[in-house]
Amino acid sequence: VQAALGLLALFASSTWLPLASAADVTITGHIYCDNVFSFWFNNALIKTDPITFTPHNAVKVSFTWDGTSDKHFAIMCQDFATASGYEYTETSSPQLGDGALLASFDDGTVTSKDWKAFVLSAGPTEASITAGCSGTNLAACALETAA
Repeated sequence: VQAALGLLALFASSTWLPLASAADVTITGHIYCDNVFSFWFNNALIKTDPITFTPHNAVKVSFTWDGTSDKHFAIMCQDFATASGYEYTETSSPQLGDGALLASFDDGTVTSKDWKAFVLSAGPTEASITAGCSGTNLAACALETAA
């Protein structure tokens, strides 16, 4: 059974040794999310994906780090756009979202299995598939949502 990944939040934080000069440092990177993301650095919203659904592309981000504080990265990535777990529901061939998130920054930070992840919703559920959920019967589909 394949379930679409709905809303995924990834978090990474690191303690860094201060730079000798403690001057502001510009960090640049690229974020790819299937379908749409928001990115925060040290609790400040840096970038919201300019494309809300398709086509997918990597988005360049740039932000300033003070050179002394810890670095905290957070990316919220949402794949499918409907309550069924399916994408392209307006077409004759709806399909399950497959989700993807990759990010890489020039300070060496890269998304990996070591990042903390929180999945807010995923689906369709096994129970809804048993009840007939499919690309041709979206009304029977349900999602699992974290409390």
